[in-house]
Amino acid sequence: SDVILALGINTIVPYARPGGDDLAASVLPYLPKYRALILGRHGALCWGETVCEALNGIERLEHAATILAHAENLGGAKSLPLSEIEWLRARRHEMGDRTL
Repeated sequence: SDVILALGINTIVPYARPGGDDLAASVLPYLPKYRALILGRHGALCWGETVCEALNGIERLEHAATILAHAENLGGAKSLPLSEIEWLRARRHEMGDRTL
């Protein structure tokens, strides 16, 4: 739930080859809605209105990845009910869709 409120992440950008326009084009469908993305087989990409917002995004993304890795080792993460996910996304939108 904290990841949805802080980052709004709900997807991984499909893999695209590095070093060309394909990688940039793969990110375009997620702009400007998302400020933190996981680029398939590349890593994280975060941005914001300030350097501090972008840094907070990377730190929160790394923290969430660590928690999910531990959860996987303990039997797997459990999903929230769809109604709760929708409520969290609506609350994030009310907060301004910025990285917290």
